[in-house]
Amino acid sequence: MPEIATPAACAAFVSALAFMNTAGRLVWGVVGDKIGRRNTLLTFAVTAPVCAAIPTLIHAGAASPALGAAPLVAFAGSTLGIIACYGGLFAVLPAYVADIFGPKHAGAIMGRLLCGYSAAAIAGPGMLATLRARGDRAAVEELAAKVDPEVFANTFGASIDSLPELWEAKTVTIQNLMAILPPDMHVIDPTYTLYTDTFYIMSGLLAAAAVASWSTGPMSVKAIEKILRARNNNTKANNDDAAARRRRDDELDADYLSAHASHRYYVNLHVR
Repeated sequence: MPEIATPAACAAFVSALAFMNTAGRLVWGVVGDKIGRRNTLLTFAVTAPVCAAIPTLIHAGAASPALGAAPLVAFAGSTLGIIACYGGLFAVLPAYVADIFGPKHAGAIMGRLLCGYSAAAIAGPGMLATLRARGDRAAVEELAAKVDPEVFANTFGASIDSLPELWEAKTVTIQNLMAILPPDMHVIDPTYTLYTDTFYIMSGLLAAAAVASWSTGPMSVKAIEKILRARNNNTKANNDDAAARRRRDDELDADYLSAHASHRYYVNLHVR
């Protein structure tokens, strides 16, 4: 869809992603106050099936030109909705942590959660690059299998058996292979499939997050009573240990004083 996905449209889409991230923080924060923070986090679970459906939307747009701009609009709407929920998470999560664990511990717990977020921000791009490279290699191998070996050798100066080395050197790419394929084969450019695995993995992670949100809640009264009993027992044991140490210290002091007095009596006796 080059006539639709123009550079200006793509730039506007990226700007819309940033806007939805900000808007999600404002809107979902208000929604969390109305319906409850836990219910809001459970609402975010809808992003898992939406994320899993994005590859299907992309395939429909690439394989069915008759659909026009509908798949592209659905893709844009889906990603904007996911980003809005992402922004809303940062608005709802601190208050939700305070609701469960109390305001006293909310700061420390949020610090630990943000450490996990930072680790994901560091590891995420590398994982994304790895998944994209795997998809690119699979697409190149699939296209190369459809190319005449003689045409391949004449174009790239090596046999098709050298495809892994040529791919590593960026000599063979999807665009190069599409250029030498016969037009009558009607092969669809597989570039749109490069992020398919990424979207499926993201969908699985979002589903796991939804399950974690559903299973997280305030501690039961019995669990709190058990913790308090254990704390009281530990306090009593510590007090008993301290009392025993004081008794031992007193006994040692008494022994020392007794020994010192005996020594002085012995010295005085001999002096006389």
